Amino acid sequence: MSFISTMRRRLRGRAEAIDTAPESANLRARFAASLRGRGVEIGALASPLWLPPGASVTFVDKFDYEKLCAHNPDVPADQIRRPEVVCDTSALDGIADASCDFLIACHLLEHAHDPIRALLSWQRVLKPGGLALCIVPDARYTFDRGRPLTSLEHLLWDYANEGTEMKRLSDLAHVAECNLNIHASLTSETAVDLARTILLDSYDTHFHVWTYDAFRAQLATLIADYGLPFDVREDACDEEVEMLFLLEALPRLPSRLDHIDSLAPRAQR
Repeated sequence: MSFISTMRRRLRGRAEAIDTAPESANLRARFAASLRGRGVEIGALASPLWLPPGASVTFVDKFDYEKLCAHNPDVPADQIRRPEVVCDTSALDGIADASCDFLIACHLLEHAHDPIRALLSWQRVLKPGGLALCIVPDARYTFDRGRPLTSLEHLLWDYANEGTEMKRLSDLAHVAECNLNIHASLTSETAVDLARTILLDSYDTHFHVWTYDAFRAQLATLIADYGLPFDVREDACDEEVEMLFLLEALPRLPSRLDHIDSLAPRAQR
């Protein structure tokens, strides 16, 4: 778990210069330049995203400041941003509907065990036309390399099975798989033991694995065929670590996502 937290910080903070001097060649700065008004940044830890003049954020995290410090002993405590709102970062139950001009989720969506539900919650808190800047690691360049890529069917299954025992078992398997891929010293049995600890303590790992082409295609399908209430304003990959998606929130209308529970196991509907 400490390894995941450390790598997450490294992935988020690899372009440290963006905090003070954005450059035209810096994709993060280019995408962030579109943000205006008041928004939220989820999981900033010690690497908040640079913002242009006229934009301000409320920091949101799933843990309070003390637990963030305990989970990240390698990060100086005075560098960790103290969350102003502590809540489920996928549900954002501490944020009012249509209250944000923008939302920043940097290296967060891969940690969401139900990405579709997270995206719908993020759309809920955005004003019509509000922007979500999602920055996601590309598995070709990170410690996720070699893991099976997340499929669209996988995302839909996760959404349909939220709260079921089958979903909990699936989550355990994904945490164990991530552990085994990272730590050469683990066996399948000890990877599962570590996964149980992580699920009890933080529920924090890379549940999902994408490349740029895979995630871009899945997002397009979710929008076009399933009614995910976003439009892709811009997307790009730095071909080094991460991919960036600037999403515009649209009104949520009745869609196929409202009937996706047909994928859930019969015994658990």
